[in-house]
Amino acid sequence: MLAWFEIPAFDFEKAIEFYSSVFKFTIEHKNFGSVPYGIIYESGTGISGAIMKVKEKPLPNAGPVLFFKVMDMSETIQRIRQMGGEILKEKSIIKNETPDGKSIIPKTLIDNAHGYYALFRDPEGNKMALYSNS
Repeated sequence: MLAWFEIPAFDFEKAIEFYSSVFKFTIEHKNFGSVPYGIIYESGTGISGAIMKVKEKPLPNAGPVLFFKVMDMSETIQRIRQMGGEILKEKSIIKNETPDGKSIIPKTLIDNAHGYYALFRDPEGNKMALYSNS
């Protein structure tokens, strides 16, 4: 559904190091006009996007929340912490609450399977999320 994403970064090199280390992305440096971009190319079933140098540090929760699909959420959370990110919500199962207080664990809109999520803030202050089936 998404065609592209841009993650703002005041400390551009630190953001490149964070995302390449946490998600094992290969990031290519390019300039568009005078603006540095770190291009993250689609690998198979994902979408392409970029880390974009900005002149001011973004405000927390100012941009979109992107969900990164990961195979091992615990390992990814550990790498986020090691690289200076902050976990805002630990791994949690995606569930719906019914009016009578019961929980239903639905299949997600992401891949029509049961899923888990976690929220984190990258070192640049961007709020992001993880998604996994296990």
